[in-house]
Amino acid sequence: MKFGKGYENYTKEEQTRIALGRQVASEGMVLLENNGALPLKPGAKVALFGVGQIGFLHGGSGSGSTFADYVVKLPEAMENAGAAVDQPLLSLYADYCAAEQKKVEKEPPHMRRGTIPELVLPEAAVKAAADRNDAAIVSFARLAGEGRDRKLEQGDYYLSEEEHALLRAVRAHFKTVIVLLNICGTIDMNWVDTYRPDGVLMVWIPGQEGADAAADILMGHVNPSGLRRTGRTSPPRRTSAPGRTALRATPVTKIKSPTGAAWATMRWYPSAKRWCGLSATGATPSIRRGCTSDTAISQASAWIQPIPSATA
Repeated sequence: MKFGKGYENYTKEEQTRIALGRQVASEGMVLLENNGALPLKPGAKVALFGVGQIGFLHGGSGSGSTFADYVVKLPEAMENAGAAVDQPLLSLYADYCAAEQKKVEKEPPHMRRGTIPELVLPEAAVKAAADRNDAAIVSFARLAGEGRDRKLEQGDYYLSEEEHALLRAVRAHFKTVIVLLNICGTIDMNWVDTYRPDGVLMVWIPGQEGADAAADILMGHVNPSGLRRTGRTSPPRRTSAPGRTALRATPVTKIKSPTGAAWATMRWYPSAKRWCGLSATGATPSIRRGCTSDTAISQASAWIQPIPSATA
């Protein structure tokens, strides 16, 4: 297992903690969709799209921000995991992000991440990348925290026009398209039905080795916390959640399998008289065994029992 550049400068005790953080990060990631495209084959040639690959978010904003001597970015992580990253495309994104970063340097350092707009690529560049590679990995990033509340607008809860254009172009030219969500909180997921990506991995905001943890999952070295259908774990759209007009109005109920093997979280909406956000952690399917999300959900549904005292 390879770690990011800078890992070697830590003490043995610190390296142990970093390795544990990487393990925790991978166990917290959720595979929302997989039609058999994952895991990628060893040595797979991958084209990385999206500014999020360069500005990989490892922490939130304000008092939710974190600082580390090094933070692994997705290109380095995919190489560490055994993939071959397309260098011409990577150079385009690296140069663009470096130029855009200069425009936001007036902000405090802990408030800068996640502020770079998406790069608009010529379709010819996308097609050329498809001719050179086996799969496309599209990264979307969303920063949130103190001083950066989420907003119901394009580029935040909704994909921006540039992000839609990127997905359209990538889907048109690549046989295999994987989307990586490096986000604080959920986003609108209607684009899954529109563009039909072959895989969607929710990585959240996973710390300094989080990109390595995500790459480990994409390449099949480790398993995510579960495989769940979009709309079961994350509402496909804001209007799918009955409590959208009264946030924090209803309790979150923790549920447990009879064997105590796993915890899941659901929310009960009294007015709608139904649960929302079914969590299929009880099955913990293996990305390498090729378990399906339907199997995971049917297995999880059999043991879900609310625990009245476990509310928050």
